[in-house]
Amino acid sequence: MQGGYLDNNNNNNNNNNNNNNKGEHTTHLLSECKKLTQKEYKRRHDNVARIVHWKLCGLYQLEKAEKWYEHQPNGVIESDNVKILWDFNIQCDHVIECRIPNIVVVLKKEKECKIIDIARLI
Repeated sequence: MQGGYLDNNNNNNNNNNNNNNKGEHTTHLLSECKKLTQKEYKRRHDNVARIVHWKLCGLYQLEKAEKWYEHQPNGVIESDNVKILWDFNIQCDHVIECRIPNIVVVLKKEKECKIIDIARLI
């Protein structure tokens, strides 16, 4: 909803007049709010990655919590067929600044690896 804001009662209002900051633009709240610290953005980012990790554990029949919000990803979890790495530093033969993807899925029999990196606002 571009240009609208949420008032203090979480009601949508399309009026562009912010009425002395009683409401906040939804795009501002979702992506640019200075009051939401980088710590909050990281927490939201990690929750999305945790849901993906939880789903992958279910897909490959690995140990997981019953609910996604109870799931605490381990650095490495594996079976005979698959290995899932969480926030694992990838060793490279040359310097790569961003070499810690959120999730790496190693399919052992296929000798394949899938790199999953969830973007977050900086």
